[in-house]
Amino acid sequence: MTLPHWKDGEECPKPFAELREDMNKQDLAELRSKGASEKFTSTIGFDNFTKYMERRIEVMFAQAIGPVLKKLKDLKQQNLEKEESMKDEIENTNPAQIVSTVRDVGMSFAHSLN
Repeated sequence: MTLPHWKDGEECPKPFAELREDMNKQDLAELRSKGASEKFTSTIGFDNFTKYMERRIEVMFAQAIGPVLKKLKDLKQQNLEKEESMKDEIENTNPAQIVSTVRDVGMSFAHSLN
């Protein structure tokens, strides 16, 4: 892959995108002039490089996002369990229910002493 270039100290001769496209065409023309088969043209030049990188990044992202989604699902499940536990705890710390429970325990203890 030939990258756009110009001499040090000079201004860029064309807009960079045009220069990049020219270098891409130059690479493909060079490959064809050497008599390379068409199957190699999909691996030469900046345009093909960008297509490859787009696909590669997409695959890498898909592979990386799987474990993240699994972790999020696990955290959601843990938080739902904590929420349920806290609801039970709030219900069990209701003052009216505590008095009733203490009274029942006291009566049970007293009956066991008889």
